[in-house]
Amino acid sequence: MKRVFYILLFAFVSCAAPEHIVSTHFESNPLEGVVCADNQILYVTLDAQPVNIRESADFAQMVKSHCYGDYGVIELTAPLTQIGSVPFAKNRQLAAVTLPQSVVKIDYGAFTGCQALQYINIPDGVTEIGTNAFCDCHSLKSVIIPNSVTRIKDCAFEDCWSLEHTMIGSSVCLIGERAFGGCTGRLTINCNIPTSNVVTEYGSEGPAITEYVGVFERSKFSEVIVGEGVTTIGSRAFMFNTNLERVVLPTTLRRISRYAFYGCDNLRTIECNAVLPPKLKLCAIPKNEQLVKTCVPSGSVERYRDVWRWNRRTIIEAQ
Repeated sequence: MKRVFYILLFAFVSCAAPEHIVSTHFESNPLEGVVCADNQILYVTLDAQPVNIRESADFAQMVKSHCYGDYGVIELTAPLTQIGSVPFAKNRQLAAVTLPQSVVKIDYGAFTGCQALQYINIPDGVTEIGTNAFCDCHSLKSVIIPNSVTRIKDCAFEDCWSLEHTMIGSSVCLIGERAFGGCTGRLTINCNIPTSNVVTEYGSEGPAITEYVGVFERSKFSEVIVGEGVTTIGSRAFMFNTNLERVVLPTTLRRISRYAFYGCDNLRTIECNAVLPPKLKLCAIPKNEQLVKTCVPSGSVERYRDVWRWNRRTIIEAQ
């Protein structure tokens, strides 16, 4: 049964400029209020404690909330353009969020720790998903990242361990460290997979590179489908993804970089649709006790068998 919610509208005057404040109260919901002024979200209250937003979001129309039983559904309306830092973080009753097409950025920690969140739409127009934006959203079922997104920052979807399907659009050029760490299910990726991330530590003598980490290293995807148009899989991309069992590669693929699938000990099948064998760099495919079966176009079997690394590490068969 829909619970009653209250909208309190009152005027606010500050020394900077007179503004209108919209305070929305959600009865029996840890997300108690959203306060905004001058078309900007200022803060929200979580469990009656105000949480400041470092980078506010344009917000010209009020937040709508409908509470059903023990969970909440929130619809944000245009012309909201940015979800600021941590506005909905750790709301344990929030189950679904609808964002308007006007949103272009989802900032740091916007929905981190929303453990009941099952649905979020990312509008076609968003260009950046910030660090920890959806980290620890343990109930999230599906993520579709549109072609407009170019940057997915560190830990953006880390430990979303209920994911059944993740789709990444064609324009992404940066995927941060552990952006999808701990994520499960099927991954469909339509962009060139970047090479390893540089992990840097800062000490008394300045920055120092400590290691390189693959963009999906130690994730838990069971299936990876690389979309048509992709030409490169970067180094260490899926390294130590021990849940991975099946990989589908496109006709356009030209290169699988070093250690891309190293340590994927349960990988059993690669379906490679490229007529010409993609270049395999050092340890790109794991050498398991049970060799990986590679299915290739029927007219390309001998071409793959003539490539030492393909023939040594996999069993080549016709599709």
